[in-house]
Amino acid sequence: MSTIIIHPETEAKEKAIKAVLEALEINFEQSEETYAQQVLAGLEKGILQANNGETKTYAEVKELLANRWS
Repeated sequence: MSTIIIHPETEAKEKAIKAVLEALEINFEQSEETYAQQVLAGLEKGILQANNGETKTYAEVKELLANRWS
């Protein structure tokens, strides 16, 4: 079987989708989290680093990567 991920735009559409799935006796799971916890943690860390001025310019990143792979 495959997994289908649906992103209803409104609460009304969400309720309608649930009603259809229930009427067809299709099992489903509902989750508010769409990203793995480690992804969210990485994003939070990056935002904190940016807010603290811990950023690098494109040129700095390009140089770091060039040095790493040469």
